[in-house]
Amino acid sequence: MAEMDSDLKRWLAERGQEIAQSLEQHREPICARVTTRLFTEFPSLCLDFSRPDAAQFQALTFRQTPVRFHRQLQIVLRARSLRSLEWEYRWSKDLLAAYGIGHHHLVSAARWYFGATAGLLTLSDADRHGFRLLEAAVISVILTASGQATGTVARAHD
Repeated sequence: MAEMDSDLKRWLAERGQEIAQSLEQHREPICARVTTRLFTEFPSLCLDFSRPDAAQFQALTFRQTPVRFHRQLQIVLRARSLRSLEWEYRWSKDLLAAYGIGHHHLVSAARWYFGATAGLLTLSDADRHGFRLLEAAVISVILTASGQATGTVARAHD
């Protein structure tokens, strides 16, 4: 596990609980925005026509993916640690790959989640900075867990 940035660690200790509560209050619209993006950007992902319930399976997966991410982020914010998130992505890597889900899908969904919070959360400048640090750390965890070189992670919320 990579050492967490000291600024992020301090921000999580000082603000993690309150940010988690604020995110929880806006869970439904945030997750709905991510679900919509999944359908728009990855229309054939998890759509296996050999399954009799192909469309229903995809819809369930796309609805549950941001909810699961939200729950993991709640743990990170409240426990002030990325370890559970690291474990989650390492554990699920092979399972997700079996459904054609790669690191680029996971990174995109994470970015969309963070982007979906814009306009919903009222953040101070310090909290915006902490939130950006958290986003970068989460994306780094995803890339590391999936065996990708982390390097510099560009931030894009298009």
